[in-house]
Amino acid sequence: MSEYADRGGYIDRVAAFFGLGGLDFKTTRTDRRRLFFASGLPLLVLIGDAILFYLQAFHDTPIPGASSSTILGSGFPGTDSWERIYLFIDGVQTPLLLVAVALLFIFGISSVSRSQASWAFAIAVVFICLTLVFALLNALPLALSDRNVLHDRYVRVWQTTSFDLGFLAIGYAFLAYRGLSRTRLASPRRVRIPPSQREL
Repeated sequence: MSEYADRGGYIDRVAAFFGLGGLDFKTTRTDRRRLFFASGLPLLVLIGDAILFYLQAFHDTPIPGASSSTILGSGFPGTDSWERIYLFIDGVQTPLLLVAVALLFIFGISSVSRSQASWAFAIAVVFICLTLVFALLNALPLALSDRNVLHDRYVRVWQTTSFDLGFLAIGYAFLAYRGLSRTRLASPRRVRIPPSQREL
Protein backbone atom coordinates (compact mmCIF):
# COMPACT_ATOMS: atom_id res chain seq x y z
CA MET A 1 0.00 0.00 0.00
CA SER A 2 2.84 2.40 0.83
CA GLU A 3 4.50 1.65 -2.50
CA TYR A 4 1.28 2.56 -4.30
CA ALA A 5 1.08 5.78 -2.31
CA ASP A 6 4.67 6.64 -3.24
CA ARG A 7 3.93 6.16 -6.93
CA GLY A 8 0.88 8.37 -6.70
CA GLY A 9 2.79 10.96 -4.67
CA TYR A 10 4.78 12.20 -7.68
CA ILE A 11 1.60 12.86 -9.65
CA ASP A 12 0.06 14.52 -6.60
CA ARG A 13 3.01 16.92 -6.45
CA VAL A 14 2.56 17.78 -10.11
CA ALA A 15 -1.16 18.30 -9.52
CA ALA A 16 -0.40 20.56 -6.54
CA PHE A 17 1.93 22.60 -8.77
CA PHE A 18 -1.05 23.33 -11.02
CA GLY A 19 -3.23 24.14 -8.02
CA LEU A 20 -5.24 20.92 -8.10
CA GLY A 21 -6.44 19.12 -5.00
CA GLY A 22 -5.68 15.56 -4.01
CA LEU A 23 -6.13 13.00 -6.76
CA ASP A 24 -8.16 9.82 -6.33
CA PHE A 25 -6.89 6.75 -8.21
CA LYS A 26 -9.37 4.28 -6.71
CA THR A 27 -11.57 3.28 -9.63
CA THR A 28 -14.77 1.31 -9.80
CA ARG A 29 -15.53 -1.28 -12.47
CA THR A 30 -17.54 1.32 -14.39
CA ASP A 31 -14.64 3.79 -14.25
CA ARG A 32 -12.17 1.19 -15.52
CA ARG A 33 -14.48 0.12 -18.34
CA ARG A 34 -15.06 3.72 -19.43
CA LEU A 35 -11.33 4.51 -19.38
CA PHE A 36 -10.65 1.33 -21.34
CA PHE A 37 -13.08 2.29 -24.10
CA ALA A 38 -11.81 5.89 -24.16
CA SER A 39 -8.19 4.68 -24.45
CA GLY A 40 -8.79 2.10 -27.18
CA LEU A 41 -7.96 4.28 -30.19
CA PRO A 42 -5.11 6.16 -28.44
CA LEU A 43 -3.57 2.76 -27.71
CA LEU A 44 -3.86 1.81 -31.39
CA VAL A 45 -2.08 5.04 -32.35
CA LEU A 46 0.82 4.24 -30.01
CA ILE A 47 0.97 0.64 -31.26
CA GLY A 48 1.19 2.02 -34.79
CA ASP A 49 4.13 4.24 -33.79
CA ALA A 50 5.86 1.23 -32.23
CA ILE A 51 5.34 -0.83 -35.40
CA LEU A 52 6.74 1.97 -37.58
CA PHE A 53 9.83 2.14 -35.38
CA TYR A 54 10.24 -1.64 -35.54
CA LEU A 55 9.93 -1.72 -39.32
CA GLN A 56 12.43 1.10 -39.79
CA ALA A 57 14.90 -0.33 -37.30
CA PHE A 58 14.85 -3.99 -38.31
CA HIS A 59 13.45 -4.18 -41.86
CA ASP A 60 15.02 -1.12 -43.53
CA THR A 61 11.67 0.06 -44.85
CA PRO A 62 11.63 3.15 -47.09
CA ILE A 63 10.45 6.48 -45.79
CA PRO A 64 7.48 7.95 -47.68
CA GLY A 65 8.55 10.98 -49.66
CA ALA A 66 12.17 9.87 -49.98
CA SER A 67 11.56 8.86 -53.60
CA SER A 68 8.85 9.38 -56.15
CA SER A 69 6.05 6.83 -56.40
CA THR A 70 2.58 6.34 -57.81
CA ILE A 71 -0.28 4.20 -56.59
CA LEU A 72 0.44 1.45 -59.11
CA GLY A 73 3.99 2.46 -59.96
CA SER A 74 7.31 1.18 -58.73
CA GLY A 75 8.59 4.12 -56.75
CA PHE A 76 9.82 1.62 -54.12
CA PRO A 77 11.72 -1.04 -56.06
CA GLY A 78 11.07 -4.51 -54.83
CA THR A 79 8.32 -3.45 -52.44
CA ASP A 80 7.65 -6.32 -50.08
CA SER A 81 4.91 -7.00 -47.55
CA TRP A 82 6.76 -5.25 -44.70
CA GLU A 83 7.06 -2.07 -46.74
CA ARG A 84 3.36 -2.20 -47.63
CA ILE A 85 2.50 -2.57 -43.94
CA TYR A 86 4.68 0.45 -43.21
CA LEU A 87 2.99 2.56 -45.88
CA PHE A 88 -0.49 1.50 -44.71
CA ILE A 89 0.17 2.34 -41.04
CA ASP A 90 1.86 5.61 -41.96
CA GLY A 91 -1.19 6.53 -44.05
CA VAL A 92 -3.80 5.86 -41.36
CA GLN A 93 -1.89 7.25 -38.36
CA THR A 94 -2.97 10.88 -38.69
CA PRO A 95 -6.70 10.22 -39.31
CA LEU A 96 -6.72 7.68 -36.49
CA LEU A 97 -5.06 10.19 -34.17
CA LEU A 98 -7.66 12.86 -34.94
CA VAL A 99 -10.53 10.43 -34.35
CA ALA A 100 -8.93 9.26 -31.08
CA VAL A 101 -8.68 12.80 -29.71
CA ALA A 102 -12.21 13.61 -30.89
CA LEU A 103 -13.54 10.57 -29.01
CA LEU A 104 -11.70 11.66 -25.86
CA PHE A 105 -13.51 14.97 -26.10
CA ILE A 106 -16.83 13.16 -26.64
CA PHE A 107 -16.20 11.00 -23.58
CA GLY A 108 -15.57 14.21 -21.65
CA ILE A 109 -18.93 15.75 -22.55
CA SER A 110 -20.73 13.59 -20.01
CA SER A 111 -19.83 13.61 -16.33
CA VAL A 112 -16.29 12.47 -15.55
CA SER A 113 -15.64 11.07 -12.09
CA ARG A 114 -12.70 12.29 -10.02
CA SER A 115 -10.94 8.91 -10.29
CA GLN A 116 -11.27 8.91 -14.09
CA ALA A 117 -10.01 12.49 -14.20
CA SER A 118 -7.09 11.61 -11.92
CA TRP A 119 -5.93 8.81 -14.22
CA ALA A 120 -6.45 11.06 -17.26
CA PHE A 121 -4.30 13.73 -15.59
CA ALA A 122 -1.55 11.19 -14.88
CA ILE A 123 -1.63 9.94 -18.48
CA ALA A 124 -1.52 13.52 -19.80
CA VAL A 125 1.53 14.33 -17.64
CA VAL A 126 3.35 11.19 -18.84
CA PHE A 127 2.51 11.92 -22.48
CA ILE A 128 3.72 15.53 -22.14
CA CYS A 129 7.06 14.34 -20.75
CA LEU A 130 7.44 11.75 -23.51
CA THR A 131 6.54 14.37 -26.11
CA LEU A 132 9.45 16.52 -24.98
CA VAL A 133 11.82 13.53 -25.02
CA PHE A 134 10.90 12.45 -28.56
CA ALA A 135 10.92 16.07 -29.74
CA LEU A 136 14.55 16.35 -28.60
CA LEU A 137 15.40 13.06 -30.35
CA ASN A 138 13.94 14.58 -33.50
CA ALA A 139 15.38 18.10 -33.18
CA LEU A 140 18.95 17.37 -32.10
CA PRO A 141 19.95 15.42 -35.25
CA LEU A 142 18.44 18.17 -37.41
CA ALA A 143 20.32 20.89 -35.52
CA LEU A 144 23.69 19.15 -35.15
CA SER A 145 24.03 17.42 -38.51
CA ASP A 146 25.84 19.08 -41.45
CA ARG A 147 23.66 17.31 -44.00
CA ASN A 148 19.98 16.82 -44.67
CA VAL A 149 18.72 14.19 -42.24
CA LEU A 150 15.02 14.65 -42.90
CA HIS A 151 14.88 11.20 -44.51
CA ASP A 152 17.16 9.40 -42.08
CA ARG A 153 15.89 6.23 -40.52
CA TYR A 154 14.79 7.43 -37.07
CA VAL A 155 14.23 11.17 -37.40
CA ARG A 156 10.79 10.84 -39.01
CA VAL A 157 9.50 8.28 -36.52
CA TRP A 158 10.60 10.44 -33.56
CA GLN A 159 8.81 13.40 -35.11
CA THR A 160 5.63 11.40 -35.67
CA THR A 161 5.70 9.91 -32.18
CA SER A 162 6.20 13.26 -30.46
CA PHE A 163 3.31 14.76 -32.43
CA ASP A 164 1.02 11.82 -31.61
CA LEU A 165 1.84 11.89 -27.90
CA GLY A 166 1.38 15.65 -27.68
CA PHE A 167 -1.98 15.52 -29.44
CA LEU A 168 -3.20 12.64 -27.25
CA ALA A 169 -2.10 14.59 -24.18
CA ILE A 170 -4.56 17.33 -25.20
CA GLY A 171 -7.42 14.83 -25.18
CA TYR A 172 -6.52 13.37 -21.79
CA ALA A 173 -5.97 16.86 -20.37
CA PHE A 174 -9.53 17.71 -21.38
CA LEU A 175 -10.84 14.62 -19.56
CA ALA A 176 -8.82 15.65 -16.50
CA TYR A 177 -10.20 19.18 -16.73
CA ARG A 178 -13.78 17.91 -16.89
CA GLY A 179 -13.42 15.86 -13.71
CA LEU A 180 -10.99 17.89 -11.60
CA SER A 181 -12.44 21.35 -12.22
CA ARG A 182 -15.80 20.53 -10.70
CA THR A 183 -16.33 22.07 -7.30
CA ARG A 184 -18.45 20.31 -4.77
CA LEU A 185 -21.37 22.43 -3.83
CA ALA A 186 -22.05 22.64 -0.15
CA SER A 187 -25.17 20.76 0.86
CA PRO A 188 -27.97 23.14 1.81
CA ARG A 189 -28.51 23.57 5.52
CA ARG A 190 -31.86 22.64 6.90
CA VAL A 191 -33.59 25.50 8.64
CA ARG A 192 -35.83 24.42 11.47
CA ILE A 193 -39.10 26.31 11.49
CA PRO A 194 -40.75 26.74 14.87
CA PRO A 195 -44.10 24.95 15.15
CA SER A 196 -45.86 28.29 15.65
CA GLN A 197 -44.72 29.47 12.18
CA ARG A 198 -45.53 26.32 10.26
CA GLU A 199 -48.39 26.44 7.84
CA LEU A 200 -51.37 24.39 8.75
